[in-house]
Amino acid sequence: MSILTYFFIHYSKKTANQYIMKTAGERLKAIRKHFKDTQGTLAKKIALTQENLSKYETGERPLSRGVAEKIQSAYPTVNLHWLLTGEGEMLLNVEKLVDGMVKSRFWVDALVEHYCSRVAQETGRSYLEVYEEIRSSAQQKHKDFLSMKTEVEEE
Repeated sequence: MSILTYFFIHYSKKTANQYIMKTAGERLKAIRKHFKDTQGTLAKKIALTQENLSKYETGERPLSRGVAEKIQSAYPTVNLHWLLTGEGEMLLNVEKLVDGMVKSRFWVDALVEHYCSRVAQETGRSYLEVYEEIRSSAQQKHKDFLSMKTEVEEE
């Protein structure tokens, strides 16, 4: 077996991010670049100087949970657990969370509380409430449409 074949078989189950970005600083930089922000822009969003943000990205300064939560406040879809540990995906899959809510609202609340900062929790809950309203409205419109269709067919 070639080295290349071994690599793909052995590492294919994990994302590239888990192997390339081993430090929190590298993950922070990846997030900033994903959202197309400069260090200065992100620093303003999270009330830091550009110099301090640079130190976090280069690893001169360890990334604290408090700073990570500020970063998540600036980018609510960022997976806080990934930022701190490198485990999982960089971004939360909001659609998956909303679909899961239909199955178990308790599960979503527990997941949000475990992985998200307080600001992201409030944002997520607001999103879920709006989603429920839109879903109910769409279901009602669908029922109305079906009843109109039935009335037309009967005529």
